[in-house]
Amino acid sequence: MWYINMALWLGTIFGFFGWALFRIHKAEKRKKAGAAKKIAAEPAAHK
Repeated sequence: MWYINMALWLGTIFGFFGWALFRIHKAEKRKKAGAAKKIAAEPAAHK
């Protein structure tokens, strides 16, 4: 029965890490998109 307990622990730990990595990945994507928009807006602002 110990393997069920082990599976639950591993599932919880990996689930948390997966969720954290997913959140970081999304934040990075949004940051990059924001930077790209800023870069695209710069030339128009200079005209």
